[in-house]
Amino acid sequence: MKCSRRDLLLAALPVGATGLNILLPGCASPVPGGGAGNTALSGRRLKVKLVFSSPVNPAYYYYFLINNSNVSSAPGPIPVGPPVAGFTYGNGFATGSDARSGGFTDFVLFSINQYPGGQPASNYALYHVLDGGDANNRSLFQANGVPVVYSSPTSTDGKTIYFEIDMAQLYPSSSQSAAVSQALAARWMQVNVVATNNTPVDGQTTIYKEYDSLGDDSDGRGSYQLVDLRQPAYVNGDLTLAATTTETTSNDTFVAPPNTLPQDPALNLVDWSIQITSN
Repeated sequence: MKCSRRDLLLAALPVGATGLNILLPGCASPVPGGGAGNTALSGRRLKVKLVFSSPVNPAYYYYFLINNSNVSSAPGPIPVGPPVAGFTYGNGFATGSDARSGGFTDFVLFSINQYPGGQPASNYALYHVLDGGDANNRSLFQANGVPVVYSSPTSTDGKTIYFEIDMAQLYPSSSQSAAVSQALAARWMQVNVVATNNTPVDGQTTIYKEYDSLGDDSDGRGSYQLVDLRQPAYVNGDLTLAATTTETTSNDTFVAPPNTLPQDPALNLVDWSIQITSN
C-alpha cells in the first residue's frame, strides 16, 4: 500500500467504511525524513484489540488515547462527563485525570468523522497533540497518518476494533533517528479508551451523550491504565495489571443526562487487550 502525504491542515471530509475483508498492512505514519511508506520505524509496536457488545457504529467515535509521558506518575486521559452550565465542553471526549492537563499526547480514532487533516484508512486515523499538554482546543490535533496495521471490524464479527502502531509514530516532530531512539527508550505511558456517540464542544447542558471507557463507567468516571512498556501484555480481567480497568459484565455505558435513553451496546466496551512487541 502506498501512502500520500498532504498538508496537515487540510479540512477532512467524512469517509465511509470500506468493508474490507482482510487484515490490512497500513501505511506507516510520517516520521520526518522517512518518506512515503516510511521505513524509519522502531519495530516496537502496540497491538490494540477492543471488543464491544454489538457491532461498532462508524458514525460514532472510538478513541484510543495515549499519554506518551515516560513518567509513571503522570496524569492519564479520562472521558469528558456531562457539560456544566457556563463552561465549554473542551474537546468533547477526554481530558486529564489531574483536572489541569489534557491528559494525552496522541490518539487513534476509528470513525467516519475525523479531524482536519486526517486521512483515514478503513476509518482509522492517528493524531498527535501539538503541545503535548492541554488538549481542549480541537485545532491542536495534528494529523499523523494511520496505524501500521489496521483491521476493519466488518472483516471479523463487526464488534472488534484492531490496530497496531509503531512507537516511533508517537514522535512526529523528531528526526528520523531520534524518533526511533525515543521509541526504543520509552518505558511508561497512560492509556484509555473512550467510545462515545457525541463530541460536543460548546456549553450546552441538555445535550444527549453516551460514553464508555476502561473500567466501570456506570458512575460516569471509568479509569485509565498505566502501561509499563517492558511488560509484554495487558489484558482485561488480569487483576495484577489492570485491576481498576477491568470491564464489568453489565452494560456500563454512561448516559448523560441520566435516565434519558437506553444504553447503546455499540458503545459498551466488554473486552480489550494491549500487547507490546519488538522485532
